[in-house]
Amino acid sequence: MASFSSNVPSRHAQYGEHWGEGAARCFSLEADILDEDHAVRLMPVPDSFVCPISAAIMVDPVATVDGSVYERNYIERWFREKRQEGNRITSPITGLELPSATLMPLVALQRAIEAYLAHRPELKREQMAGRSFEEAAQILQTDLFEKQAAHASTQDKLKRLKQANKALLRALHEAEERILHLESQCTGQSSSPFKVAAEASATSATRASKPAPPVRRPPGLGKDGAASSGDEGETLPDMPTASQGRVLVRWPGHSTSVLLGGALFALLCVVAVVAMPRVSAPASQPLPTVLGTPGLSDEPPRQETDVNPALAMQLEQLHGGSTEEKQKAVFMLRIFAAEHAENQAAVVHSGGLLPLVGLLQHDASGLREEAARALWNLARNNKEINAENQVAISRAGAIPPLVRLLDDDEQRIRVVAAAVLNDLAADNSENQVAIAQGGAIGPLVRILKRDEAPALVMAASLLKNLAASTAGDSQVTDALMSAVPPLVALLRADTLLAQEQASSTLGALAAHSRGIQAAIAREGAVTPLVERLRGDMMKGTAIVALRNLAAQHPENQASIAKAGAIVPLVKLLEDGMPAVREEAAQALWNLAQDNVENQLGIVRAGGSAPMVALLKGDTQEQATLTLLGLSDMSGTG
Repeated sequence: MASFSSNVPSRHAQYGEHWGEGAARCFSLEADILDEDHAVRLMPVPDSFVCPISAAIMVDPVATVDGSVYERNYIERWFREKRQEGNRITSPITGLELPSATLMPLVALQRAIEAYLAHRPELKREQMAGRSFEEAAQILQTDLFEKQAAHASTQDKLKRLKQANKALLRALHEAEERILHLESQCTGQSSSPFKVAAEASATSATRASKPAPPVRRPPGLGKDGAASSGDEGETLPDMPTASQGRVLVRWPGHSTSVLLGGALFALLCVVAVVAMPRVSAPASQPLPTVLGTPGLSDEPPRQETDVNPALAMQLEQLHGGSTEEKQKAVFMLRIFAAEHAENQAAVVHSGGLLPLVGLLQHDASGLREEAARALWNLARNNKEINAENQVAISRAGAIPPLVRLLDDDEQRIRVVAAAVLNDLAADNSENQVAIAQGGAIGPLVRILKRDEAPALVMAASLLKNLAASTAGDSQVTDALMSAVPPLVALLRADTLLAQEQASSTLGALAAHSRGIQAAIAREGAVTPLVERLRGDMMKGTAIVALRNLAAQHPENQASIAKAGAIVPLVKLLEDGMPAVREEAAQALWNLAQDNVENQLGIVRAGGSAPMVALLKGDTQEQATLTLLGLSDMSGTG
């Protein structure tokens, strides 16, 4: 364990630098013998430099108490997820419980990796290119959400407890007022059995020379069966419930609290119903019940369920509160539902969707935004789509008002509306058709033309989802055609994330219809897409877009080859990521189909054999037959 210590960083740093230089020197010896490309492939990265969780070269290596080494960010995320799930902290490698979450920085290993990468710059480029910018942004966004959730959890719990306490206090006060009202009604009845019982109790108490013995209560009236003495009359015990078969009556002018049994209280109810006018209860609250029987209203009793008091109060505010109260209630519901499946189900089952959908059309912009954000949280759980709520939100009528919010005056509301619709459309063809036919494409195109990066990314992503299941609809196709020019312009946007999303969306649109396929090429998308093949970012989405543009389209095949796509695509057949290699092979085959000139270009670039090896099924057989004799032709050409 001495090597893990950071007490003498200079000695460890020097050792690490020598270690990394030595490992890199092995690579230089390989390079002297072999050509550079083969040397890079044959010289593996030392296993001790690779994080077992991310399978990538580490930047900040640390050791756990069992001696295993990980990248700090990944092992800390592992610990954090275990804590959030309420599980014990275990080792990602062995699965055994770790007695401590202490992490020890490995200075020597860190310096060794830095020295190694300094002598192998191509590895650093491959490491950056191995993950698309879209995936990296998703990881950063996930980390941000986790930090925000962890930061807000304590305050959210405190707020919910305070709200629940207020609801309980309100219910307590209402119950006390109801009791006092019943008492006042009963004291006015000369023949009231309560009055007779009270007078008899008071008379017997004054005649006694010593404190009255405990009064025996009917079964079920108390926990220990003891009656309250005169000294206890100044403080009321806890309020009993109707299910306990008793009621506490405090008589004016007496210091004694009288507990009456179920039979006597039932008789009181009969007298009270005859003597007093009918009392109406608010629509949102059922009238109280006595001994398990319905209250004084004509409506049947509601089914008793375990409802979170805070949730019940927020839902009540949604129906009858002021604008400010509604906005606070929606905010609380949004936090309540965030990344929590049980809470999401509770909101939906308690009828929270309809008022939220109604608030999407409220005059107050803040309330519209909060309602949209609440629906967004209900549609997603643990960073995955909540399929049940996805359907429930759509059936509650949320799609039309959300589509209208795409034209809202506030850009942040447009962003949230596009995000909610994006989640509702994900892997749901019915919602995709409803959103497209509901007129969402026009506002999305306007967002692409006028808004900034966050809205642009969301709008482009939603257009990609809408293109998935609307092929054959001429109106939708015409609308999607209008999105091509701003999407092509977005390929040269200032932010890489916007460029990445534009490339991905253009690939989906190219597969939607032949007309859109040609329009994308006419607008000049081919050149920037081919440029991405030579860079460190966006290679995956650029390959897919070029693949779909070339599919059975001779004009696009020629323009893509003329832009110089064949050589970088052939190089990508040896990329470190299998998905990139397979997509590159399919793109080359789409360029080669029924195009002899492109076939010869692939053979001359040395791509025929690896391309055929990566293709699958009938496509592989067809490519083999097509390219079999082209090597000889390329030699004579």
